[in-house]
Amino acid sequence: MLQINFVGDRSGQEMMIEDVNENTTMSEVARRVLRFTQLAAAKLSFVNDSGNNIVLRVNHSGVKGKVEETLAETITGFYSTGLSCEVNSNITVVWYRGGQSIEIPFRQQDTILDLKRKVCQKMPILVGECQIWKKCRELRDDKKTLKECEIEEGDEVAIINTISRYLIPNNYQIFIKGYDATMYTIFVLRDDTALYVKEIIQCMHGTPIESQRLVYAGRELEDEHTLDGFHIYKDATIHLVGHLKGGGDLQMNFVDVEQTNSLVKKQWSKSAPDWRIAKHGLAIEGICSNSSCKAKGQMVIHNAGFGDYDLQKCDAKCPECRYKIQAIKPGFNNCLWKIDFQKKDGLVSKLPWKKAGDEYNTYDQQKAGRSEFVRLIIHTKETTSSGQPVKVICSFCHKDVQNGQQMCGHSFHDDCVKKIRKSGLGCPIDGEEIGK
Repeated sequence: MLQINFVGDRSGQEMMIEDVNENTTMSEVARRVLRFTQLAAAKLSFVNDSGNNIVLRVNHSGVKGKVEETLAETITGFYSTGLSCEVNSNITVVWYRGGQSIEIPFRQQDTILDLKRKVCQKMPILVGECQIWKKCRELRDDKKTLKECEIEEGDEVAIINTISRYLIPNNYQIFIKGYDATMYTIFVLRDDTALYVKEIIQCMHGTPIESQRLVYAGRELEDEHTLDGFHIYKDATIHLVGHLKGGGDLQMNFVDVEQTNSLVKKQWSKSAPDWRIAKHGLAIEGICSNSSCKAKGQMVIHNAGFGDYDLQKCDAKCPECRYKIQAIKPGFNNCLWKIDFQKKDGLVSKLPWKKAGDEYNTYDQQKAGRSEFVRLIIHTKETTSSGQPVKVICSFCHKDVQNGQQMCGHSFHDDCVKKIRKSGLGCPIDGEEIGK
């Protein structure tokens, strides 16, 4: 059973989703919430026990977001905690070149001109110098209503400044060849990244970023690299292809993480080989079995970064040869971390948040031993130089908060605490009292 506690305009409402299981995705949760609210479409913001924010857009056609296929049990500790949910039925207007996005209240009788006027009050763009786009279509008729243009609550549209689009120095066009061989044009700068191009494609064509692979001259474009770095210049054609799906055997034999007395701290070495370099956050260690790899037979480090890492979907690879490794144990540095796990006895256990400083924290596997896990999920958060979380979300208003943790273990702004207490409600994650 999964409990959804609503905040914002629906504060005080709650819903129970009873028939959840190990296969229930956040996409399915979003659809259930939409039916409960009786809206045609909405942007749903979920905050979980770890203080992470999951944003999904849902309408009758489907769900969009970076984690829509994330399993609900992954982010709720196997349904041991609920989710705080904020429902937004506004329109999101994105100005990619300006690096901004704003929320505009949805009114189906508004015209495109009305929408432009509202947007231009909040962005440095003139009404006569902008275009509104939805997916790959420009909405040219200013007199048409949002309903006539099939714009609904929670939809995302783009605004393009026609002056900057065509007259920015060094601005040039490139072509995108889509899945169905259709061609369309976008305008870019040489220092734009592949991720920026994906954002434009999502906005104009409707393809989620996580579903895109961009290929140029036989090479897949990496998100953080620039077009100039790929030698992509004027009139170049980039191919948009789908993600390849892979699988693998489940690898649930892992160091016994319950044995926290076997945790050790190791100092950094200047002579470590390339396959033993640990980036900030979570590292997954395992032995490379590729006979042609320099690291064959060695314990290597796969850097998993930050977020929720599900061992059942382990994608750990040797950094030297990219050959898949069997996960043996985790390592942590410069982060906050906790682990939710379930062993064969069926009981769900949780390790509380722990802080890893600027040293390598891991398990002594000889002391800890290994264990069989039904499920195991590792949560990590990025920290500042002082060891505080880089980003914590208030579980009530779903905005950033600093130093606001309450006795229930979740974070809130002081003003939000006052509002919750005044309304007589408990914590929107677990229902516990949030203040003394």
